[in-house]
Amino acid sequence: QAHIALNDIDAAVESFQHALDLEPNDGAIKRELAAAKKKISNRRDKERKAYARMFQP
Repeated sequence: QAHIALNDIDAAVESFQHALDLEPNDGAIKRELAAAKKKISNRRDKERKAYARMFQP
């Protein structure tokens, strides 16, 4: 959660994935991991749209 607070989403996903390996039945970890992956997906969508605008004639 500290990585998310620092906006280091990639590190957060790594940490949550490691935590999930240690505690595979922990629902809170699964929810946090899903939320972090969603943030990465949203960030990629924003980047894709920004780059698409740059290269339009």
